[in-house]
Amino acid sequence: MVLANILFIAPVASALALVFAYIFFVNMKKKNKRHMSYTQTLGNNERRNIMNNEEKLPKNAIWYYQRNNQQTGPVDAAVVERLIGSGDVTRSTKVWREGMAEWQPAMSTELGAMFPKNVPPTVSPPNIPPPAPTMTGNVNMQNTNYSQPLTTSPVYEEHFNVKNLNSQEIDSFKKNLFFDTFSTGVGILLHFLTLGIFTTIYCGLKHSKLPKVKSDDFSGGKAIGFLFIPFFNFYWLFVFWRRLAMRINFQFRLRNEQPPISLGLATTVCILAFVPYLGVAINYLILIPILFSQIQSASNKLANENMRNNQYATQH
Repeated sequence: MVLANILFIAPVASALALVFAYIFFVNMKKKNKRHMSYTQTLGNNERRNIMNNEEKLPKNAIWYYQRNNQQTGPVDAAVVERLIGSGDVTRSTKVWREGMAEWQPAMSTELGAMFPKNVPPTVSPPNIPPPAPTMTGNVNMQNTNYSQPLTTSPVYEEHFNVKNLNSQEIDSFKKNLFFDTFSTGVGILLHFLTLGIFTTIYCGLKHSKLPKVKSDDFSGGKAIGFLFIPFFNFYWLFVFWRRLAMRINFQFRLRNEQPPISLGLATTVCILAFVPYLGVAINYLILIPILFSQIQSASNKLANENMRNNQYATQH
């Protein structure tokens, strides 16, 4: 029995180590590529400022700032520096990030190092800052679940007409934190190499990249963790996959596009998980790879949109 356990655990542990090492390598490579592309467009003075500020600013800090008494964001430090250069963010502009108790003038935060020295601060008209957004989970460009104004409407149901939402709700609910693309083919390969472990964990983490629209929306940590609760995980399996499909489909309906993920397929995967041998085999070999392909293709499309918006913000 001990030998059997060792023979089972060893390849699974090795496969998991391979998966996480690959994800870490891909993420580091993308971060370095974006950083090099950005710094090549700056002048010598701007490059020196970035080098000085990188040690002072929290890694992967996500910032919100006020514009015309409206909360704007999230944006990373590179975008904030561009906004400072264009004058959209001044010394007195109120900003906020996770870890701050309240909104503060940009000059009194770590962002103050980005402003030119010996220039008198500008004075903006007094305004009432909006409440700081409530953040749950780790706040970074790769894994964030930030709260939005919640709704009690059945927005995830296919029959719900998103035109019933006002423009402010639509803009708020559109925000997500898909910033990196990932090869669908590589993901399916890792699914087979890890006996389905990769697809479950990787898709579960996507819950943290979607906005909290309803009070019962949950983070990636909760999505994955509840799968390990005996007996309760029978029910949670349906919640895990169906809610992920509905939350991503909702993002596309907000953009007046067809939902890309089949909710029926997600439900079928959950049902077959309880059918010994044949059902599990069909899921592992056919249905889960198809479902993963739909989920990852949709995620990549949202990530490309966010990257285009960030690029536009840096240029303006």
